[in-house]
Amino acid sequence: MQQSRFARVAASGSHLGTRGRVAPRSNYRLIASATDRDILNAAPDPIEIRRVLGKDEDEEDEDEEVEELLYLSPIFTGRSPTSSTVTVTLIGADGAPIDMGSVVAGPDGNWTLIMRDVEGPAPVSAIVMTRIRN
Repeated sequence: MQQSRFARVAASGSHLGTRGRVAPRSNYRLIASATDRDILNAAPDPIEIRRVLGKDEDEEDEDEEVEELLYLSPIFTGRSPTSSTVTVTLIGADGAPIDMGSVVAGPDGNWTLIMRDVEGPAPVSAIVMTRIRN
């Protein structure tokens, strides 16, 4: 028999289990960070260098263009029952799924899932499902 437990992860990292109750032994945390398309081979950004080093007082203020977010690399960590399968689905602003990934919880119940290079606008929520094998 298999049992499923669902949790919707908010930006704050809080979560609700099924029927609005916190699921036992299921602690979820969401960390999201933006990365460039090719972060390993990316050249230093002159605007960022100026910002870090500080600019001269003689320089005129220039309107700096804000770059659009190209990719999001969210990292999910949590604790579930030993050897359970954890599936994470990222949900976009329009309510459609953006990406999905799965991981098996370790012997201590801890798990980590990194979704690399998720394209498009930042997800606004995630659905975490734990499947326990009995």
